[in-house]
Amino acid sequence: MSDDNLKNFEARIKGIEKTYRKGGRHNTGSNPKESRRIARKGTKPARAKRSSPITFRRLIKASVWMFVIFLALRIFASYQLGTAVYDGKVDALAEGGSVTKIAASAFARGPIMQPIEQFVRRIIASSEVASQPSGDPEG
Repeated sequence: MSDDNLKNFEARIKGIEKTYRKGGRHNTGSNPKESRRIARKGTKPARAKRSSPITFRRLIKASVWMFVIFLALRIFASYQLGTAVYDGKVDALAEGGSVTKIAASAFARGPIMQPIEQFVRRIIASSEVASQPSGDPEG
């Protein structure tokens, strides 16, 4: 029996040495965290689970994206309606109840929105001028 056990041990050692020579790592199975990170041939390693799905970094990133999208929505609405009509609609919202007053203050044109809106208007106006056909029949 001891000879069979010794042969089995030597075969395992050769397998480990072969794996190290190839540059891989050997999974002994003694550490469960280690075994999750080791990829088997042809598979992707499992990702470590996070302790909490909501992190401060994700919260800040989501807040910044929501602000940018909301600002783009406001600028698009102001551009499509025109400044006077947009301000009139915001004033009409401000005359309503408490929730509509909050919405009116959120949609009011402020110091952040005005320069960005002017920049967008200039870009769209310059692209419209460039895309208009000239009166010359030859192009």
